Formats: sequence, structure tokens, C-alpha cells
Amino acid sequence: MALPAFFKNHDFRLWLFGELFILAFVGLVFGIGFARGWWEPLDLGTSTRFQPEPKFPFGDRGVKFRDNGFWSQAYWYYWQSKPEDQTWWGSHLLPWLGYVVHNGLVWFFMYKAQLENLKVPKYGKKLNKWNYQLIITNCVMYCLHLLQTHTTYDGTAIDVIITSGLSSVSMMIAFVFILEFHDRGLVFGWPQKHHEDALGWSQLFRKMTAQTSYIMRKYHGYCFVWFNIWTFWYHPLENTFAHATGIFLIWQFLLQSSLIYTDMHLVKPWRFFVEISVVIHGPAVALQMELYQPTPTGQPSLWPMFLYGFAFCFILTSIFTLDTFRTLKWYLRPLPWTVFMVWVFIYYEFVASSGNGNWTDAIDACKIPAILYFTAFCGYFTMEMFHWATKKVRERLNPWIWMFLAFLMVALFTLLSILSYQLEWTKLIDFPKLGNKLWTPTNGVLTGMFLVFLDNHFFAIKKQKKEQNSVEEQEIHEDGNNVN
Repeated sequence: MALPAFFKNHDFRLWLFGELFILAFVGLVFGIGFARGWWEPLDLGTSTRFQPEPKFPFGDRGVKFRDNGFWSQAYWYYWQSKPEDQTWWGSHLLPWLGYVVHNGLVWFFMYKAQLENLKVPKYGKKLNKWNYQLIITNCVMYCLHLLQTHTTYDGTAIDVIITSGLSSVSMMIAFVFILEFHDRGLVFGWPQKHHEDALGWSQLFRKMTAQTSYIMRKYHGYCFVWFNIWTFWYHPLENTFAHATGIFLIWQFLLQSSLIYTDMHLVKPWRFFVEISVVIHGPAVALQMELYQPTPTGQPSLWPMFLYGFAFCFILTSIFTLDTFRTLKWYLRPLPWTVFMVWVFIYYEFVASSGNGNWTDAIDACKIPAILYFTAFCGYFTMEMFHWATKKVRERLNPWIWMFLAFLMVALFTLLSILSYQLEWTKLIDFPKLGNKLWTPTNGVLTGMFLVFLDNHFFAIKKQKKEQNSVEEQEIHEDGNNVN
């Protein structure tokens, strides 16, 4: 029997290989972990590998990293070696080396690919050398991280603040909103390019965001792989449901980055799946904490906040990636979100098991969307502001100055992540209630600056190439005249 035509497309085969790889890899993570007797989805009180969670409810007074009052447990990352088992090279150097090499190689191959597609990006079903380079790099680094987990164990979590990993996921989704804005709009598929209204709001918003959308379309891959690789090396590859769904989620974005300049990279159902895969991970983390909590705390379940919070955004915004929803009449577009919100109110009023819950607790479903949309606004505003501020000088500066400034934003993010943990800055604020609200938008600003500086770098590169081509054409013309 003949295979369907799309099976013959090289980009589809790469995608299929990627999905089969991650399923096998997650199975390997569980297999090796169970073979070694590992199963610690939470502090079960019997661990010989990890320190116990800080004491509930106010932590371990006077103990560094474990004395953060009511938020001590939220601030503590459980899956790290005991201090006496840590080494400077295995617990600190190796995970950072893995992160730097992984991120550096992926950025390098993406950069080389972009240099070859400066004028008009060429998409197709065939693969180029950079597609092989990227997928091989990601596969090898996944395997090396698994090896490192089962030898020296620790990720970068023992050096950086926990919110750096959490905010990376939030920033990723927020910047997807900016990326897709001109294609699907933001609220119920509005505003799209064919939308017209009496006051001209649709066209005004699209005109205001034209430059930002251009920057995101061109350079989104750099920040997405940065977010994901940072989070990937933050965690050891432990065999828990939370880690497994995180590994799977991160891979979807890295696989998408490996498909750059292919038709598969543009397929809308695939793009939609990549974006919503976080719906699996967030609730899985919260549900794992609840199911394996050795002593119930009496606090409300967290998984509905993650599930309904992300679903809120995806039903309001993301589903309009798909033509099925995009082509609905305007009065039908709010229907899926309305049905969803009715269910949320019903759940909190009648189903929630916290004992004293009521419909007013449905505000929990708005907390994550508030952070995501605010972060998207911060990123958009930052890109618009810094593009305007640097527009007149970007032609004059050497392109590598702009690249240096872009890397400076990465270094600043890294430095803040380390110092805020090592110096325990979280004691100065109400963590994580205020900490999460500050971290994600702040990193959104740094990411916006990073993308503008990248845009300026490539703008200067293209200008240099254009001038170089003009000089070469003039020299050829002069040589021709001399011959004549």
C-alpha cells in the first residue's frame, strides 16, 4: 500500500522523527529512573538523595535558601542534591556548560541559516544543512543532559531563582501572542487584516504594531530557544510526571526551531499544538504536588488555576490560529470562550473540593492570563520604544555592537537570576505573590530589548552587504570599460 503523499516530504519526516524521539526519550527517562529505584514526585519523607522541604508553614529559620516565611516551600526547589553530595564541577560547572553549549550551538546554526536567507526566506519541503544541524544538536544535548542527571545530577536550579524557570514559560507564551498578532488578532480573532470597523480601530492597531510584528516574525526563534533551553538545563531529568511533561513541552518548541525555513514550520495545526502544549505541563505539576502531598495543607487545589488560566488564553486568543475558528461569523467567535467561562463558574461554585469555595474563586482563572497579556504588552511596548530610540543610529554603529548589546541582555537576565537567589533578594518582597508579577514582565522587557538589538544587527549586516555588492558591481563595470 502506497504511503500518503505527505510522508514523502522531508520536513514531515523530520517532524515525525522528532515526535518519535521525544516519546522514546521520555520512556528512557522513566525506565532508567525506575531501574535505579528513583520515584520522588514530591518530598515523601523517605528520601536519601534530597533535603526535605522547608518546614510548613514558615520554613527553617536562619537557614539560607530555606527561610522565606510562608513562601519557603514555594521558593525551594526540591530536586537538588544534598549540600554534602554537591561538587563545584558536577553540580555547578557541568549544568552551566551544558546550557551554554546547547544554547550557543542552536543560536549559531540559526544565525547561519538566517544569513543565507537575508533577502527572501526560502521555505520548502526539503531540508537544508541547518535543519540537520539543529535536530542533531538538540537530540545530542538531550541525551547528554540525561547522562549528566545520572552522574552528577544537578541542574542550574541550585544557582538561580526558581521564578527564572517559571517566568521563561510565561514569557514564551506571551511572546507567541505578539508573534501571531497580525495573523490571528488577540481577542476572538480581532483585529485581522480584513477587519473593517467604523472607527478604523482594526487598521490602527495593526499599523501601530507593524514594526513589532516584523521583528517577532524575523527573530522569534532566538528568544524561544533561549527560554526553553534555560528551563531545560534548570531541571535534572527526574522521572516524575511534572518533569516528563516539561521535557515534552520544551521539545515541541525545539523541534519547531529545527524546522526553520520548511513548510512544516508554517503548518497552523502544528503551530497551535506547540503553543497549547503548556496546558498539559502546568496542571500536571500542580496535580502531582497535590496527589503526593504527604500531609494535606488544607489549601485550595492549584491545578485548576493553571489549567483554566492557560485555557482562558488559548480559547480567547490561540484557537483563532485555526481556520475553523478564524472563519466563524463575528457573533459566533465569543461562543467557545463564553461556554468555557460558564463552566469555570460552575466548577468553582459546585465542584471545587476546597470545602469553602464559591463562584468568586473563579478569579483564579484570570491570574495567569493577566500575567501573560501584561507581559506581552511589556514586550511590545519595549520593542516599539527601543526601535524608535535606536532607529536613527542603527545604520551608523557596527553590527557587532548591536550583537554585543543583545548578548548583554542575556547576561543581565542570567546575572539577575543568580544574584536574586544567592543574595536572597526575595526576602525583600512578598514572594512569590509579588515576585512572579515582577519577574515575568521584567524579563519581557529584557527580551524585547534583546530582539530589537538583534533586528538592528541584521539591519546593519544587510546594509553592509548591499554596499559591498554595489562596490563589486561598480568594480566589474569599471573593469568592463577598461577592457573595451
